[in-house]
Amino acid sequence: LPLSNVSLMLSMRTMVDKARIGEIEGTIGFAIGEDGFVAEPGQGALPIRRGDPSEADVIFRAPIAAVIAGGLYAGVAWEELERGVGLSIEGDRDLALRYASMFSLPPKIG
Repeated sequence: LPLSNVSLMLSMRTMVDKARIGEIEGTIGFAIGEDGFVAEPGQGALPIRRGDPSEADVIFRAPIAAVIAGGLYAGVAWEELERGVGLSIEGDRDLALRYASMFSLPPKIG
């Protein structure tokens, strides 16, 4: 099934390592297709809202949500996504990679 832009944002709020949210200082923008979102991690929470990501400290740009999900959850190298499927990371790359490192899928059962 396709992953919608909103589903990706909701998954990040669910799959984030809440103990590490305080490590991130700054705003994270997402421009996915025509949709914009801004994440503002802090104090053990990860609020994400619809909005213009242009003022964020870093922006993940992708044509579809699955591209970003590939980096966050499937372990696809960000450089590979940038070369092959239209991802760009604009702004503070170190912040982007630290943010991305806070996400993982739970282990498979069985």
